[in-house]
Amino acid sequence: MAPRQRGRYQGYLATVWAVASIAGPLVGGWVSDNLSWRWLFWINLPLGGLAMLLCYRGLAMLPVRGGRARVDWLGALLLAVAIVAFLLAMSWGGDVFDWISPQLGLLALLTVAAVAALAWQERRAADPMLPPRLFANRAYVMGVAASALAALNIFLCIFALPLHFQLVRGADASMSGLLVVPFLLATVAGNFIVAWLAPRVGRMRGILTAGFVAGVLGLAVLALSTPDVPLAWCCWRWPWAAPAWAWPWSVR
Repeated sequence: MAPRQRGRYQGYLATVWAVASIAGPLVGGWVSDNLSWRWLFWINLPLGGLAMLLCYRGLAMLPVRGGRARVDWLGALLLAVAIVAFLLAMSWGGDVFDWISPQLGLLALLTVAAVAALAWQERRAADPMLPPRLFANRAYVMGVAASALAALNIFLCIFALPLHFQLVRGADASMSGLLVVPFLLATVAGNFIVAWLAPRVGRMRGILTAGFVAGVLGLAVLALSTPDVPLAWCCWRWPWAAPAWAWPWSVR
């Protein structure tokens, strides 16, 4: 993608994120209260089908370069095994099985073995799914790490805040979705601000550093919030860190 086009496409991404992040909790809360929580999953089937159709049509318009690509099926399988084994270990640990148990030990060994086999496969594949040369690029590795940390922070809060509203504050699902809106609005604002600021500043290290510092401060504010803190005060304080967590997403 040409640098002059990145701002336009970043605007598209930010707009989709804005609509989805704000409408999602509101619609999800209403569906959960008035229909069934199962519809939160069923509703994604037509949306996913539409997304697949649009992606297919868009990719079909791209010019074909080089020879015929060969799908790295073994690499995809090994990656899926590693992810599933890791997620099962994290989900079952301390609940279904003790953290120090043979079952979780086997899942940990399976995860490590799958990752090692994936690294071997990607070095020998003709058309690897994860080209090893990418990981030799320091800027790429640091950018992926920054985006991963930002995603970890923001999605942890997106999951934790509704639980806090419902289990601690006694709100229903619809009200919980409404109370999360200030946090999500701040996240959307962060995307638009950095999309505007990035091409004017040029060097992104200062923006990323400031964003992560603000994110740490925001997490500290969340950690110090107690049931005795007024709800209005919480809704005003919590969005502070959201723009910071959106920054790495805007410049990746």
